[in-house]
Amino acid sequence: MKAKFIRYLINSKYSVSRALNFPVVTPAFIQINVTSRCNLKCRICTTYQFPSSAQSELSTGEIRNIILQAKQMRINKIVFSGGEPLLREDIFKLFTFAKNDAQMELILTTNATLIDKAVTRKILDAGVNTVQISLDGADAKTHDHIRGSGAFAKTQEAINALNTFRSEGLAIGLSYTVNSYNYHQMHALLELGQNLGVDHVLFIPFIEDNTYAHSNHSLSSFLLNREKIDDFRGVIRKIVDFKNRHAKPAIINAHNLYLYEKYFNGTLKNRHWQCFAGFHWIQINPNGDLTMCGFHYGNIRENRLKDIWYSAEAFRARGRIKQCQKLCLQPCMSKP
Repeated sequence: MKAKFIRYLINSKYSVSRALNFPVVTPAFIQINVTSRCNLKCRICTTYQFPSSAQSELSTGEIRNIILQAKQMRINKIVFSGGEPLLREDIFKLFTFAKNDAQMELILTTNATLIDKAVTRKILDAGVNTVQISLDGADAKTHDHIRGSGAFAKTQEAINALNTFRSEGLAIGLSYTVNSYNYHQMHALLELGQNLGVDHVLFIPFIEDNTYAHSNHSLSSFLLNREKIDDFRGVIRKIVDFKNRHAKPAIINAHNLYLYEKYFNGTLKNRHWQCFAGFHWIQINPNGDLTMCGFHYGNIRENRLKDIWYSAEAFRARGRIKQCQKLCLQPCMSKP
């Protein structure tokens, strides 16, 4: 009861922040996209088309400084993302620094194809709290169609390795990007997750990402058409039934599942769901840019994190986002 009341108070402050267009509560977390380099070429992503060079990426020292600045802002959770974060040679040093020097909760998002027993040991030794793994199919045919041949087997091997060595302090989660090729396997994914011993699943509705404007191909084929939306209703009913019968894997954003149909048929409105980008979290790109849904509002190499977060540029970016009519239903934009 006490935890629910605290969550209610925090959520209320996020709502007040959005109404004022000014953050009155600390962001729930900071996400540092430490690289845009990736070892996969996923069909649902264009990041690999615009890889950052190691020379242009934030240095070890710069990221450590960001972590300390975030801690000074009383941000206690950090997400290391990419690209594929494990491509950075210093990634385990960064994990250790965030854990030991800043006492932050660590989340690693990864495609898991680079995780073997040795990497698992390093992840555990560095104190990572959650490994969030992208898995976009309940079988090799579906997942590999989206992420490349052999990806499914490598991901399963990684999960098995993590389960073999992990302590009670490590959570394993799956991120499943719901699209026209895999929506029918959402329930099967939950069953697979249960068999693999994962702790939670995050369903993410497919969205054409912010780099799409610069891409040479359309990703619209991954959106559900009307015929598939009719079938999708039955899928959601099965997921809700699974949730009611099983404690694990937990469905992180189960409260939003009923909105997925509205999202895919284009009828999702502000009265159904509100975006908290610019209030809920801070995102920093590999070159130090701070962005809110593609809106640039500063660079960490030029100003301090707190100054950028409360800047006039950030105020204007939040105002533009509040006018957005293309609601994305992304979990990172939802209230905690």
